[in-house]
Amino acid sequence: MRSNKLGIVSRNEIRILSVMTTVSVAILIAAGRFMPQVLNDTPGYLNLAGFPDMLSQPRTPLYGWLVAVLPATSKSKGPQAA
Repeated sequence: MRSNKLGIVSRNEIRILSVMTTVSVAILIAAGRFMPQVLNDTPGYLNLAGFPDMLSQPRTPLYGWLVAVLPATSKSKGPQAA
């Protein structure tokens, strides 16, 4: 008898999730959705403000902080931190 303990994920469940993730990524690649795009509100995500000012911004600066630590290359087509 096999007991199913809380917090234990079976190998079969991992395989199912892996296949579903792979299929989802393949669909996104086929649809061209992994191409970087600069949208109208992209600068709002990349705007880095200091502590008191960041509380009044429309977007959280977390993404801007993450992009700021990435090396900027001329080959990159993605958004660049200002």
